[in-house]
Amino acid sequence: MDLSYQEKRIWMNLVAEVVVYAYYFGRVRLSALTVGEMVGLVVTMVVLQVTLQTTLALTAKREAMDERDRAIEGVAFRNAYFVLVIGLVAMIAMMWSLNSSGVPNGGFLMAHQSGFFAVNLVLVALFAAEVGKLVTQLVLYRRSA
Repeated sequence: MDLSYQEKRIWMNLVAEVVVYAYYFGRVRLSALTVGEMVGLVVTMVVLQVTLQTTLALTAKREAMDERDRAIEGVAFRNAYFVLVIGLVAMIAMMWSLNSSGVPNGGFLMAHQSGFFAVNLVLVALFAAEVGKLVTQLVLYRRSA
């Protein structure tokens, strides 16, 4: 199975996203991260992406994007948008239901009303949208190959 330049680029993005987000959500599950740790993870993601993309650009023959590539990218962005909207609507519904449940603030409910929890829900939605976009692209490239 010979991969095109675009497919290699997508696989690299997917691996980097999964590795960094898996580490992040694993850490979040164990304890709350500080702002410095969150910024460090963003910097790690940027450095990892730049390193992988530079390596690919230096070692693989770059192909110009054609109409098929643009069409695949368009469908993938549409799917990512749907996933993101569904995730954000679910987050809003969850936060609303927690705030309007009438249960006294404390314990489990209090932990889930924090801004940190809301930020992490947004990150889950963004991660799911990005993975959805990349997987859509891979599937469409394989179908059209």
